[in-house]
Order: sequence, then structure tokens, then C-alpha cells
Amino acid sequence: MLPSTASWAERLPDQLAEWVYWSWPRVEGLDDREYLWEPVDGCWSIRPHADGGLIMDREHSTSNASPITTIAWRLCHIGGVLANRNAKLFGGPPWQEAEVRYPATAAQGVGWVADELERWLSGVRALDDERLMQPVGPQGRSDADRSVAWLVMHVQREVIHHGAEICLLRDFYERR
Repeated sequence: MLPSTASWAERLPDQLAEWVYWSWPRVEGLDDREYLWEPVDGCWSIRPHADGGLIMDREHSTSNASPITTIAWRLCHIGGVLANRNAKLFGGPPWQEAEVRYPATAAQGVGWVADELERWLSGVRALDDERLMQPVGPQGRSDADRSVAWLVMHVQREVIHHGAEICLLRDFYERR
């Protein structure tokens, strides 16, 4: 438990660290069938690309309904969000989504996300309160004027949100 005088820089990593502690272990044991399992017709997933590798489904729909996705799609989304922001904020490997070929197996997907989670948490832990309150800057594109703290909370909410969906999909898969 952090003292009530803990700074933002001390508190923000805990938002995601709690999820990593309690929920990330539920991803262990994911196999390739479950990774690519489509619980309903029309699921978004990762699929072969004409140039090789796998890409994520991304239909632009006028429907307000959220798509049902595979665990592979959710893991790749989390990995992509983290890799993108790690590259822009923390010196991670360059990220160009158009050039990405996503992990084909459950082990590769889990490993990629685990590496990006570690890089993210290390980067967030290295921030100080002064930097957290500053604007993200040009590397943030549409979020350039928002604070780094806002961006950290947004990215971590994405990981927690989609991670919870992965846990739910695992529950459904187990009981199908």
C-alpha cells in the first residue's frame, strides 16, 4: 500500500500492475486453437496477408455494434497499442502498423504482449510528476495536447479492458 503522499509517478504503474498480478496469469496455458477460436460467425481475428504473415481484421462499419473478436485479435490489439506507445514514449522498437505482421501462435502472442507490458511498466515507472503533467507532444498525434498522465491512464485502461475480454473469452471457450 502506497502512502497517501505518493506521487502520480508512484501511483500510475500500480493501476496496470494490479491487473498484471491478478489477471495476466489467466492467460497462461493459452493454446493455438483457443487463440484463434471464433465464438460466432463474422468474428474479427488475425488472418493471412497476401504479402505473408498475419494482419488484423479491421472492417469499417457504420454499425454501432462492437465486433466480436478472437483472443488473437484482442492480444494483438493490446500488443499493438503498447508497442505503438512504447516506441513513441519510451524508445521501443519503431512501430508502423501497416508493416506489422502479427503473432501466428498463442505462445508468440502472449510472449509479445508480455515483452511490451514489461517495457511499458518500466517506462511508466521512469516518469516523474513533472513529465506526467506535460503535454505528450507531437509524437502523440491526436493526443499531442493531452498530458502524459492522461495517455498513460488511457493506454492502461485499454490493456485492462481488452485483457478482461480475453479472460471472458477463455471462460466461454472452456464451457463451449
